[in-house]
Amino acid sequence: LVFRWIITGGNAQEIESFYQARADELRSDDVAILNGVIGKIIAKAPADDAVKSAMTQNAASRVPGLQFYVLQKLNYGVTGAELVWSNSQLHIEHLAPQRPLIASNWWDFVAPKQSADPNEKVYDDFMTQWGNLTLLEYEINTSIGNAEWDVKLVGANGDFGLNNSSVSITQDILRISQWDRAHINARTAWVADSMVQLTSLVDYSQPGSLKPYQG
Repeated sequence: LVFRWIITGGNAQEIESFYQARADELRSDDVAILNGVIGKIIAKAPADDAVKSAMTQNAASRVPGLQFYVLQKLNYGVTGAELVWSNSQLHIEHLAPQRPLIASNWWDFVAPKQSADPNEKVYDDFMTQWGNLTLLEYEINTSIGNAEWDVKLVGANGDFGLNNSSVSITQDILRISQWDRAHINARTAWVADSMVQLTSLVDYSQPGSLKPYQG
């Protein structure tokens, strides 16, 4: 409920007051009241379509904690196992980098840096999408930096590339020959669909049951 509330832009004070009211109701040991509280919580949760729309139409949250929550939740949904690394050992990796080199081919595969057409999406619009984010071990992240995709895959010197990662949601994209805007859009839709499944208050997906990103 909290994730759905935050991701769709819900007011923090409102959800806090809602929880306080439900907690007060739970002071009773009446099972009917308990069931009523559960029903109110389910009814309060933003709908699936609202969550999908927020995650596909808006840039990924810039709050690192929320980014880690989403990516760790996805990895848990695919593998059924919690990641054992701390946040200091894992970094948020932008697959299409945040600061490509001036002569980079990322502008060709994703989008131009700028556009005279205000309705045309530019590079940053794709770079900041949920589908462009993954988790990556610190050593690999610092090694590949803002490199081109072929270098990111195997590392600058044949080591410390994405192919060395032990994170499942990162391993799932290794077979992609070139990361581009189509993959960012497709993986963003996968992230949104997956988080709807993983945060469902009615039809909860069991850990390990989530299908990985297929490309």
